[in-house]
Amino acid sequence: MAADALMESRRMVIQIDDILDVAALQTGAPHLHRETLDLADAVDDALQAMRSACRDIAPVLHVDAPTPGQVQVTGDRRRLTRIILAMMEEAIARRGAKALTVRV
Repeated sequence: MAADALMESRRMVIQIDDILDVAALQTGAPHLHRETLDLADAVDDALQAMRSACRDIAPVLHVDAPTPGQVQVTGDRRRLTRIILAMMEEAIARRGAKALTVRV
C-alpha cells in the first residue's frame, strides 16, 4: 500500500510539472535543466510511473532499452522522462490490451 502511494505521488508530481511547464511556456520563460544523464534511468522512471498507473497492462508491456551506462545524453531528465511516458501512454491507447514492446 505504501508503494502504491509513492508511485501515485510520483505520477501526480509529473502532472503538476506539466501544468507548471505550460505556465512557463505561456509567459515565455521555460527553463531546461541540462545535465548528462543515463537514458536507461529515464526509461526506467517512465516505466515505473506507467506501471503504477496501469497495473492491468503490466503483463503486456515489454521493454527493450539500453543497459544502464550504455547511452549517455545531455538534456533535462524530467522532461525526457515525461516524453518517454507520453509516448508509451499513446502507444498503449492505440494498441489496447495487445502486447506492447517499448524500444529505445
